Amino acid sequence: MDTSAFEHHLISPQGRGRLPADGYEAKAGGYACCDEITFSVAIDGDRLREAGFEARG
Repeated sequence: MDTSAFEHHLISPQGRGRLPADGYEAKAGGYACCDEITFSVAIDGDRLREAGFEARG
């Protein structure tokens, strides 16, 4: 694995914090340790228009 690409993603994750207002959402997490991730995608016809995520914990 390219460690520099991984480090770049940790510092500046693409798509983080941009949840489409009209998107479909999915949440997952470990409630015992308060970790949670929310994914959201907006579909336009048969195409993915926008995607984003938020992570906490």
